[in-house]
Amino acid sequence: MKFLTVDGSLAVMGQIEFDPKEFFGLPIGSMVKQIGDGRETGSIRTDVFREPFKYCGSFKASPLGVENEFFAFQVPDAIYESKEPLYLLYGSTGCEVVRETKGYYRFLKPQFKIHEPIF
Repeated sequence: MKFLTVDGSLAVMGQIEFDPKEFFGLPIGSMVKQIGDGRETGSIRTDVFREPFKYCGSFKASPLGVENEFFAFQVPDAIYESKEPLYLLYGSTGCEVVRETKGYYRFLKPQFKIHEPIF
């Protein structure tokens, strides 16, 4: 497992054993197109993915010496092709979704837009 930044956001690469924990009611394996309610205001943000990201579960790690629980969304091969899986990481304040970016945190409402295949 290797922590890195992707487009300024905290990510991890490698094989990870996930805890099959729902994320604000989001089931494991959900294909997510959007996190947040669509607003972009001073304190509320929205992440929109052009390709759906798969929610894989949670894991605990201490990349900076303090243990945190991370919730991992697998970056699709159409966006970033790699020999090892790449995951964009989110956290929780208990009532909000949080994503760590360079220099600040993005807070998002725990609302998810799920990709529903046509067939």
